[in-house]
Amino acid sequence: MKFLIVDDSATVKNMLIRAIKAEFPEATIVESSDGKAAFKELTRESFDLIITDLEMDGVDGNSFAQKVKGNKILAKKPIIIFTSKPEEASKLDGVYVVDKALGAEGVRKKILELIGKKS
Repeated sequence: MKFLIVDDSATVKNMLIRAIKAEFPEATIVESSDGKAAFKELTRESFDLIITDLEMDGVDGNSFAQKVKGNKILAKKPIIIFTSKPEEASKLDGVYVVDKALGAEGVRKKILELIGKKS
């Protein structure tokens, strides 16, 4: 499994990395601090799942998700928006929202749910 984590908070990125590595020790994880840089990563590498924050400087999580879903090659990539403002998150197909109040466990459960759908 290969994951792209997009968040401007090192603390949140580290929490997500620990949660993913606990469940998927062999996972490859690439980090990005904003949507613009993350989109460049998506043009260079293939990822199984994307996790992004909603509120970031520059290209925010919604704009990033819209750009990914608007790209024919990338549109099928599942995206988890991990946010403290779930009501503001995108409602696009293939975009799943996890409230930060649920913590890393909420993201872990959503990842397992999505991977289960892919199998």
